[in-house]
Amino acid sequence: MRIAALSGWTSEQKHVVAASFLGWSLDAFDFFLLVFVLKDIAQEFGTDISNVTIAILLTLAMRPIGAFIFGRAADRWGRRPTLMVNILLYSIIEFASGFSPSLTEHFFRGKRRRRWSFCASSCRERWTCAG
Repeated sequence: MRIAALSGWTSEQKHVVAASFLGWSLDAFDFFLLVFVLKDIAQEFGTDISNVTIAILLTLAMRPIGAFIFGRAADRWGRRPTLMVNILLYSIIEFASGFSPSLTEHFFRGKRRRRWSFCASSCRERWTCAG
């Protein structure tokens, strides 16, 4: 099947777009799975489901702020160093979130953890446009 919009793209550009879409799909899948375990998360942190959903909402609402911060950092210091710092911070915060004693602390660690994907998006944008 031939798609007219993709006719001028190189093979590398098509692969980058496919990888970006798959990465985005896995990120969306993560939140989709979260819906199935809301009751368990609420029970684990000793709160009700509405507090868990508010924490998820606030986490998602912080994504544009992370995009702005790390986008500016990528413009200033380059996309690759910013992505490397982002992945390092993501790994440390992801590990630390396993030790969160409360939903509030888990939320604050989670919102920082989600910002890395925007820097990754910036890098994918750069590679897609190259050529």
